[in-house]
Amino acid sequence: MRKSKYLFYILFIIIGLLLVILPLMKREKEDKYEEEKIDSFFENNESNQSSDNEVIEDTQIRKEKEEYIMVLEIPKIELFKGIYDKDSVYNNIEYNIQILKEADMPDKENSTLILASHRGNSSVAYFDRLYELETGDIVYIYYNDSKYTYEIDYMYKTLKNGTIKVEKETNKNIIVLITCDKEDKTQQLVYVGNLVSKTTNG
Repeated sequence: MRKSKYLFYILFIIIGLLLVILPLMKREKEDKYEEEKIDSFFENNESNQSSDNEVIEDTQIRKEKEEYIMVLEIPKIELFKGIYDKDSVYNNIEYNIQILKEADMPDKENSTLILASHRGNSSVAYFDRLYELETGDIVYIYYNDSKYTYEIDYMYKTLKNGTIKVEKETNKNIIVLITCDKEDKTQQLVYVGNLVSKTTNG
């Protein structure tokens, strides 16, 4: 009886350790994968491009074949994340930070780049700490060999109903970041930043 009791405790401890270690290992693997994808973006590595006739069945393989088209960096909240093309199946908040279909690319004159992501505890809650941003905080976008620097100008809340209206001054390039409100799930937070500089590599 005592032996069985000890075996039960040992088994309980092992299960507890696995519940702690396995998520950490998964997160480490995801972080390494993200780092490699971003490195590939900056190196312009085209070796992972698939041919038009290639049929890829496995979802993970498909994801690995697709390259990021831009990278978002927000130093204050320690966010450094690659973003897929608008037409990619992974351009969806269930997988990644999403470029909304109404958005412009940052190199367009008077562009409005609109990005959305979840907040919370899930692995795709990339905007979980967005609420920490304040006026004057900096946001970087890396796109087409250029670095776009935006400065947060203002923030507001709006009803979460599937639509959003962004008002801006004419002749300005802006970035709009959207996520759910931390306190009220019927509301969403909207941060708007103005382009303050563009640096081109080479």
